[in-house]
Amino acid sequence: MDDYLGIPVPGAAVTITFANGTSVQRTTTGDGTLNLGLVPLGTLSGTASFLGSSSPFTGDVSRQTPTTPKVLLSYPTLLLIVAVLAAVFFAVRRMSKSAAPSPPGPNVADRA
Repeated sequence: MDDYLGIPVPGAAVTITFANGTSVQRTTTGDGTLNLGLVPLGTLSGTASFLGSSSPFTGDVSRQTPTTPKVLLSYPTLLLIVAVLAAVFFAVRRMSKSAAPSPPGPNVADRA
């Protein structure tokens, strides 16, 4: 299982229902994969969930093609979003400080 940036998602909850009606619940491994062993031929459907985001998926076991569900968020994606927001915040803050008018200096007329 990957997020939308293509990063594997370990620890995601996956529920799969096979063609014969049996269901299994598993958690993805460190590389975002599941090993189901022998499964009944035919179509399957399921849901992958991680960080409050769920994504449905379908597949066909008889074609022996891997099914890769995608979830919206993963920890690396969340970290990237936070980093971009922080960079924008500090850039705007720096620009607003540099755009602020400087306090007036001593008036030449006041010296006389």
